[in-house]
Amino acid sequence: MGALERIAPEGVDHAFEAVGIPKTIKLSADIHARDGIAITIGMPKDNINIESPTATIVRREQLLKGMHCRSENSIDSFVIMIEYNTEVSLDLDSIVHFIKLSDINDLFVELENGTISRNMISFLW
Repeated sequence: MGALERIAPEGVDHAFEAVGIPKTIKLSADIHARDGIAITIGMPKDNINIESPTATIVRREQLLKGMHCRSENSIDSFVIMIEYNTEVSLDLDSIVHFIKLSDINDLFVELENGTISRNMISFLW
C-alpha cells in the first residue's frame, strides 16, 4: 500500500474493486477513508472471504458494499466511477482489456489462467 498511502494518506473516498480476489477486496476495504465506501463490483467466487477488524470499520464509519452488475444501483455506481476517473485520470487502460468477439475463446482461457481480469468485448471490429 506504500504508493497509495503517499497519494492519499487519509485514505480514499471511494474504492472500486473489480478483480474479485481476496487481496484486492481486502485492499479496497483497507484503503478507504473515514466515511469512505469500498465497492466490490461483480460476483466473486463463493469461497472468497476477507478479514477486516470490525472495530476499525465502526470507528471510521466505513461502508463495504457489493454491487452485482444487475443491481438496481449499478448505473449510479458506474457513473461515480467514470466521474472519478475523469477527475483524477485513473489508468483504467492497464486493467481493462478490449477484445474482438471473434477472440472470445482466447479470453476464457486467459480468465481461467488468471492472466487477465476484466475485459470489454467489442462488436464493432
